[in-house]
Amino acid sequence: MIQSKDNQYLKNLKEKIQAKLVEKKLKREQTFFSKSPRYDEIFFNGVKWLEGLASDPVQDLKTL
Repeated sequence: MIQSKDNQYLKNLKEKIQAKLVEKKLKREQTFFSKSPRYDEIFFNGVKWLEGLASDPVQDLKTL
């Protein structure tokens, strides 16, 4: 009697876990990723910062 209840409980638990795994997999497959990058204020500030780094004169390693 007790074993059959335990077995049934484990069977139900396995089914619930499998259902959640399938749900997670479907959700992961349905995730939509934007194909074009987002150009916002942070992006343009980063470009400005990189341009500033590129235009700085390079220090000669011999003077260090």
